[in-house]
Amino acid sequence: MKMKEFVFYSLAFLIGSIPFSYIITKKFFNKDITHFYDNNPGATNAFRVAGIKAGIPSLILDISKGYFTIYIANTIFYSQKLPVYVCAFMVVLGHAYSIFLKLKGGKSIASTMGILLFLYGFLPVIFFCLGTFFGLLVFRKDNIGTVLGIWSVILFAMLFNANANDIIFLSMLCLFLTYRQLRTPSIPIDIIKEIKNTIKKASHPFLGK
Repeated sequence: MKMKEFVFYSLAFLIGSIPFSYIITKKFFNKDITHFYDNNPGATNAFRVAGIKAGIPSLILDISKGYFTIYIANTIFYSQKLPVYVCAFMVVLGHAYSIFLKLKGGKSIASTMGILLFLYGFLPVIFFCLGTFFGLLVFRKDNIGTVLGIWSVILFAMLFNANANDIIFLSMLCLFLTYRQLRTPSIPIDIIKEIKNTIKKASHPFLGK
């Protein structure tokens, strides 16, 4: 391994480790999200614990750390696929095992979405969202529903003739994300009710209530 690669892999892990959801909910809402619901310091739990005012910035920042880290990696390593794939995994691992939270972390979904956005555009993210929606609709459990969304990304890869290297990379990513989902307790969820409540809360300031 070249020194440049080692340094950037370490940097990618460090960036991935930044627990934005934990920081935002702790600093601005005085709540430690590792003590609520599934104890997960990620964007989903930020939504649950402190609402959209914490959830949206947490989600954007987690997506951004995946997107921009791989953007920089792609710029540095040019057309070399393997170092970019490794950097992607390091961001995901950093989020899952944050050095700032004693190697505890989130499920890495948002940071993975940022990675997918840069590497493949919006389509795999749309596949993930649709798969997750139908998964939640059918199973009514957050982690099981999300697993269906995760593997919908492989469906995207097959439908759009991704090359073998990309399919291997995405499969390994999906396996890790599935592990992260299934290792946490299931939380029952009524996705239709949740969407209605989110829309209601979001429109609250504009309704003058």
